[in-house]
Amino acid sequence: MCIVPFKDGTPLADLDAPLLSKLCWRIIPLLWLGFAFNVINRSNIAFAQLEMGPELGLSQSDFGFAAGIFFCSYALMQLPSNMLVARVGARWVLSADLLLWGVISTATGFVRDAHSLSTLRFLLGLAQAGYFSGSLLFLRSWFPARYSAHAVAIFMTSGAAGTIVCSLSSGAIMSAADGLFGLGGWRWLFIVQGLPPIILSVLLPFLLPARPQHAAWLTRDEREQLLLAFEVGGEDEKLAVDLTSSLGTTLSRPETWLFLLQYFTLNTATYTVMLFLPTQVRPPPSSPSQTIILHHDPHPNIPCFSIIPPLSHHPIASAPSHRLRILTLPSLPMQLSQVFPALASWQIGLLNASPALLKILLAPRVAALADRHDGSRFAIAWGLFLTCGTMLLAAGGCMLTAPPPLVWLIPLALLAATLAEGCSVAVFWSIHHTRQPQSLAACSIALVNSFGNLGGFAGTYVLGYLHDALGASEGPSSSSTSPRSAAQGAGNVRDWGWGTVVIGLAFVCVTCATGASLQERRPGCASGYRRF
Repeated sequence: MCIVPFKDGTPLADLDAPLLSKLCWRIIPLLWLGFAFNVINRSNIAFAQLEMGPELGLSQSDFGFAAGIFFCSYALMQLPSNMLVARVGARWVLSADLLLWGVISTATGFVRDAHSLSTLRFLLGLAQAGYFSGSLLFLRSWFPARYSAHAVAIFMTSGAAGTIVCSLSSGAIMSAADGLFGLGGWRWLFIVQGLPPIILSVLLPFLLPARPQHAAWLTRDEREQLLLAFEVGGEDEKLAVDLTSSLGTTLSRPETWLFLLQYFTLNTATYTVMLFLPTQVRPPPSSPSQTIILHHDPHPNIPCFSIIPPLSHHPIASAPSHRLRILTLPSLPMQLSQVFPALASWQIGLLNASPALLKILLAPRVAALADRHDGSRFAIAWGLFLTCGTMLLAAGGCMLTAPPPLVWLIPLALLAATLAEGCSVAVFWSIHHTRQPQSLAACSIALVNSFGNLGGFAGTYVLGYLHDALGASEGPSSSSTSPRSAAQGAGNVRDWGWGTVVIGLAFVCVTCATGASLQERRPGCASGYRRF
């Protein structure tokens, strides 16, 4: 027995595997590279701050404002940018984004004070706002919704790759170029990492065809097969370019609000997973510490905080305590070494990098599975959401009740949560594409992405509030600097247990509610299936 998808009594056209492979290799790599540069250019400020702060005389308030104002402009520009894509075409908007943020990032290497830094960070948010949602919109014009999950998953692995590259390259650039032509290493960091997107901006319009009709590398049969798949699937409508009418129509659809709510809580869970390790306990003198700059990164699967090296011998460490608002916390490797004391340093480092690496390996495979079994697409996405929420609940329960010998269950539960979340996002967007009309894609993608990322703020606020209100607070209030055992480390983690439980439970409840509502509202023949 096979399952054949139908629309209005007509079988949906299938795409050959060689054609899908050709589309992936021709369309995705340039977008993938651009988004990796996007992540690098937004995140490198955390590394530059080590030297930039003392040289420019920045207070932590100055730096926090500069880091945070990026998100304000990013959120403001989401919808206008996507409507511009609908009006003039994705290639030119994405190319302009790359050029503008490359120039702005390079110019950041020449800032002189807090005001110029904040201005450039605000402009960087405006320039980068349209790239992620514009890329999703461009991919939708090349991959029918039934085949979009795998393409989106491959594209989104660039976020994790960009984070890894930024972490590995930033320190090396600052050390190698420090003093070159009289400029500090942090200035060269912005200059060097700002050049690649400028180069890519010149190439992208000429290497990416606007639509399948303009692709010279498609044969006539392949082009007709692809266009037929869009036509039969009802995805050949033109994008709406009027902001007022498309916004009103999009907001009037209940599906829009359900996707908004689900993506909001998904990001709340995402950033909870990322922030579970921080406690308010300073590490012992013999243990490595890191400075975590808490700033929101407006994308899922990309850490919303930046980790920079120890500050004990840095000039900023001598600043008055009332001006230091950076939170010094036990490092992730140090926490892992407490849980797994028998592992060598290189094994701790590998374990530390494992979530991002596993997402890169697993997410495209899960998305490909959803594309192959289209009827199970919804079950896969919402099943992964429930797995993520359940693992958060399990991790929170272990934080509250696990005895010292079982503290290793906490990172394992959270690893499972972050993998489930990472593998679900691309499938989520493919479902969004099948449920929202093609004509409203520009507006809908921008709204869901912009509003959904506010969940990062909600998650971090709720987690911190419940930590202060319900935490055991024995560890955080302690001023002792004696070495702590794994058991004592687990006691400090316990303070974050209730916040993790509440967020996990809320995510499970919202997932059940949105899942039931979307299932009730699923189209009959539009995405129905007949059994043979």
